[in-house]
Amino acid sequence: MHARMFASLAAPLALTGLLAWETVAFVAPSAVVGVNGKVSFNRDVRPLLASNCFQCHGPDAGAREASLRFDTHEGLFADLGGVPLIDPRNPENSELFYRITAEHGSDRMPPADSGLALSSAQIETIA
Repeated sequence: MHARMFASLAAPLALTGLLAWETVAFVAPSAVVGVNGKVSFNRDVRPLLASNCFQCHGPDAGAREASLRFDTHEGLFADLGGVPLIDPRNPENSELFYRITAEHGSDRMPPADSGLALSSAQIETIA
């Protein structure tokens, strides 16, 4: 289940070396996963990251926390001292997966004081 998100991400990256987000129409974060249960990074995952993560981990350098960017290829695939932000081969090994599923409040993302929260369905879509 986790590999499906990363498989949909790998194809456009392999072809372009970049995430081709500029031409993608955005959908609501509560959007239903696509036909045949396949998750598309641009259609299903990126809007969730944009609405829940980009405030602190997006293009605004002045608001960026922890030097993490989720809006660029380099940011998404950054190595965080031996732990990848996203690990396409083993998603459960990724820092992103750990943070969105963490039980401990200080590790959980988005943080409680942000007023944002991912539903279990949204976590499933990302993971």
